[in-house]
Order: sequence, then C-alpha cells, then structure tokens
Amino acid sequence: MTLAVVDVSCFGDSTGVIDATVTGGTAPYTYLWNTADTTEDLSGLAIGTYTITVTDTNACTFDISETVNQPSDSLFAALQVTDVDCFGAATGAIQSTVSGGTAPYFYLWIAGLTRQLGLDNSISDLAVGLMIH
Repeated sequence: MTLAVVDVSCFGDSTGVIDATVTGGTAPYTYLWNTADTTEDLSGLAIGTYTITVTDTNACTFDISETVNQPSDSLFAALQVTDVDCFGAATGAIQSTVSGGTAPYFYLWIAGLTRQLGLDNSISDLAVGLMIH
C-alpha cells in the first residue's frame, strides 16, 4: 500500500490530498482513517498526520501514516516605489519583495492597458496616474 500526498498549497488552508493505492490482500477492501472517514482517498485536509487502516475480505489489516505539510509562513509582499523624475516622464518603477508561501512566485502587474505576467518582481517605465495592481 502507498499513500501519495499533495501538501496544503497556502499557509493555513485545508487543500491537502491523500491518495491511497492498495495492492495485495484480497479485495474488496474497507478503509478507516484516523479522521473516521471510510473512503479510500481524502481531500480538503489541513496540516497533520493521517493514518489509514485497510482491511481486506479475509480480515487482514494494514496501517500506514503520512503527513500533510504547508508552506512555512503566510505570503507577504512589500513594495518599493520609485517616483517619476520629471513631469510627463515615464521613469517610475515598483519593485516587490515577497516572502512566505511557496516559491517560485508569479507576478501580475497592470499598468493602464498593459499587463505583465511572469516571474519578474518589478515593473518600470511607469508614468504618473497609471494604476498598478
């Protein structure tokens, strides 16, 4: 028997998944998790250790445990803004410093009608009055 774990995607969420694969013994099998669930697989899990007991038709049992983890900290971003040098110029810039969560980080910058999506943590050539999200 094996358990495949998908960890929680964001700090504090309950998005973990455990997929059990049973081999050996004699089917059909029954399942009992330490959460009292009786399904083969679990989803919507918070961090923690989960144990499953599988019983085959001959009453043979097997126990196995796995741990669902999460990112070490909440996602946090700080912005450093560089103002435009002169009236009418497009010399402004914004740089983001991100911590927590799970890298790599993806950024979506929106400046006027321009969208920039990717791994770049900064945007430049900004004019006064353009909205950044």
